[in-house]
Amino acid sequence: MGSVHLVRHGEADWQAMNARRLPDGINDLVALTAQGLGEAPRAAAQLSNVGDQAQR
Repeated sequence: MGSVHLVRHGEADWQAMNARRLPDGINDLVALTAQGLGEAPRAAAQLSNVGDQAQR
């Protein structure tokens, strides 16, 4: 049976979004914080061997 893996986006800079006064729902234009940028490669590393494990 297959698997589904959900990954939430990294931490966004909400202060920057609020300062730009973007309408609700247009928050994908907000940059990630330094922590959010660090979360992305860690998530990629954790998921990098998921397909390999499924084939075993």
